[in-house]
Amino acid sequence: MLGSLVVVALVVLIIVMALQGGKSGVDSITLDHESAEIAPQDTLTLKATVLDASGQELTDETLTWSSSNAAVATVKDGVVTGVTEGKAKITVKAGKRSADCTITVTNDAIEVKSLKLDKDRAEMQIGDSLTLTATMQPANAPDDLVSWASSDPNIATVKKGIVVATSSGSVTITASAGSCTATCQITVQAPSRVDSVTAETASATLDRRRHERPAP
Repeated sequence: MLGSLVVVALVVLIIVMALQGGKSGVDSITLDHESAEIAPQDTLTLKATVLDASGQELTDETLTWSSSNAAVATVKDGVVTGVTEGKAKITVKAGKRSADCTITVTNDAIEVKSLKLDKDRAEMQIGDSLTLTATMQPANAPDDLVSWASSDPNIATVKKGIVVATSSGSVTITASAGSCTATCQITVQAPSRVDSVTAETASATLDRRRHERPAP
């Protein structure tokens, strides 16, 4: 009789342990983001929540993270880092359950906080060129985010920061990135008379010497 009771007790204990084990197993896993946009070199931390069948959170489960395209975005311990423009699916697994987040890496996600030019005014002569350099914050903002414009292309044109003076006058060169702008006031003048006279004198002297050179 005692032996039968022991057997029954063991069976009950095994059943209870099995039920408890089932409750402690991973029933679901979710991420706090289903999709997100980040810029190259920026990071995003994803938080995974693991629940058992009773809805209790499991905090000691081992999580495995992976990226479908490490050339676009990498992931380590839930921290996603943008590499270059494109899309990548970040997957986290716990037990037999998994969850995904679609990451879009784009330069459009960069919010330019400030924009400065290396010059705020300059003087040029017709035919001269000048390169303006734009500096942005954050520092990882790419140069192609900057757009350039001239208030009067008849006086000076600008392309990718290179200003070319075409006629006399004043013109404003504007650099824009996001909601930030910076300007440089350009004054274009005709070549000075001194330079012209010097050039003419040098040319006349050269011609005179050429004619005065004795014949061989």
